[in-house]
Amino acid sequence: MVSIIGKELHISLNKLDGYTKVGAIKLTEKDIKSETDFINALQKSMKDLDNGNYTVHSDNNLFARFNLNEQSIKLHKWSENTGIIMPCWSHFKE
Repeated sequence: MVSIIGKELHISLNKLDGYTKVGAIKLTEKDIKSETDFINALQKSMKDLDNGNYTVHSDNNLFARFNLNEQSIKLHKWSENTGIIMPCWSHFKE
């Protein structure tokens, strides 16, 4: 498993015609202990994002996908395109 601790991960709005970078996050070990900790870290890094579907990328690799609705985050567990589990879930310990 590739370490993402301390790396800048890009948060992008997922649109039909591509991605628009809207922010970034640097994760600590605490941030990926559980789904709740990861969501809390995302919420702290977001600044006035609109409702929508977002992705988190490490380098050029997809790390997570989430929906934002009224400042509430729903983290996707499975890829709708490939049916495989999102990489962020393999980091959670709880």
